[in-house]
Amino acid sequence: MLAMASDAGFKPLDGIASAPLLAEDGSLRIADGYDPLTRMWCEHMPAVEVPPAPTRQDAEVSLRRLRRVIRTFAFADAKSVMLQGQSVPVVDIEQPPGVDESAALVALLTAVCRPSLRLAPGVLIHAPAFSGAGTGKGLLVRVICAIAFGMHPRAMTAGGTLEELDKRLVAALIGAEQTLFLDNVNGMALRSDALASAITERPAYVRVLGSSTTRALNPVTFVVITGNGVVLSEDLARRFITIELDAGMEDPDPTGKGRQYLAAMIGKLEGTRAAGFLLARIRTAGKWSPDLYALQRTVPEAAEAPCSPMNPMPMPTGPAWESVL
Repeated sequence: MLAMASDAGFKPLDGIASAPLLAEDGSLRIADGYDPLTRMWCEHMPAVEVPPAPTRQDAEVSLRRLRRVIRTFAFADAKSVMLQGQSVPVVDIEQPPGVDESAALVALLTAVCRPSLRLAPGVLIHAPAFSGAGTGKGLLVRVICAIAFGMHPRAMTAGGTLEELDKRLVAALIGAEQTLFLDNVNGMALRSDALASAITERPAYVRVLGSSTTRALNPVTFVVITGNGVVLSEDLARRFITIELDAGMEDPDPTGKGRQYLAAMIGKLEGTRAAGFLLARIRTAGKWSPDLYALQRTVPEAAEAPCSPMNPMPMPTGPAWESVL
């Protein structure tokens, strides 16, 4: 049904739209139900009021409003400022947007307009390999989808092999959901012929799982990928808008309950040394000196020695930890 019209008499359906449709003359059109011009099923479209002849001032006001929504994200090249009453710096919206913030704004507009576009690039939101956890990649995806579609996307992982990745991508494309969200693609060079074809071809022909037949799809899915230390390879490199998030610290967790807390607590366990292990810091190359921590044997004799019982990890105290405990 989501492919081309079948012999059963179904109308061709390319996807679902929940934002006003953009006509070729630049006007907005609100539809309800099946729209034969775009072959989209339209539902819950909000009424949007746009001036008949928008001015530059109108555009600047709208841009500033969008920038305020995403100013708390750690765009790698953004100029930040500490506002009164804030505990972390935010993007200085008095300055022109940087490349990464601009790419995020483009991604937002692409998601809103995706049902009206014949083709559209995918979006890659990436962060450093060793210090990228907790930078807000998934949250940025959810913010974009909440604005564009009024709903949160369903995330899926890449799987263990490229073959498994293509199977998952094809299944998601056949499902024709508004967003294809590939999450936690970490430390790899991503390549996929199926994804490259879906982004640049319409119709795109994919092989139906479990058979030797192909199906023609007209994908209008907003494609977004997140990961740490991920790079795009082969044809995907020129098919994506890239956004880099970098909090500028080893552990972006602002509560201090992340890796640094665990490392500090483990380091206080006297039994680790008695048992022949020592918490060691492993220096690694990186923009923000993202050191790693691992338990290492102290001396070979320690491995043969009887293990003394480890002291229990001290429990944190204070109001800041009540929600955790």
